Amino acid sequence: MAQFRPGALSVSPEPFTVWAVLLDRFEDEIRRVNRGETDELPEWSEPDDIPPLPAELAGRAKSILERQLSTAERAAAARREIGRELAAVRAIPATSGTQLPRYLDRLA
Repeated sequence: MAQFRPGALSVSPEPFTVWAVLLDRFEDEIRRVNRGETDELPEWSEPDDIPPLPAELAGRAKSILERQLSTAERAAAARREIGRELAAVRAIPATSGTQLPRYLDRLA
């Protein structure tokens, strides 16, 4: 987690700290999603009182945004693949009664 050191930055500690905490949260969420540790993320709505992004954190914020977009693209691709697989399974006709197999291949 980011720590503020007096005199180290040209911005006030409050905007830097607010953004550092937000960016830490975003990075943690990306990590959890990419590791498959969560099915859902908490709802996000931009706080009304969020200060402007300090220039010192712009590079980190851009990197996080790129990782978020990449993660979202991979999730969308996985969702499409799962949809194709489900469609294929649903296309297999159901069997019942005399249509059930009569022998079980235990060697296969």
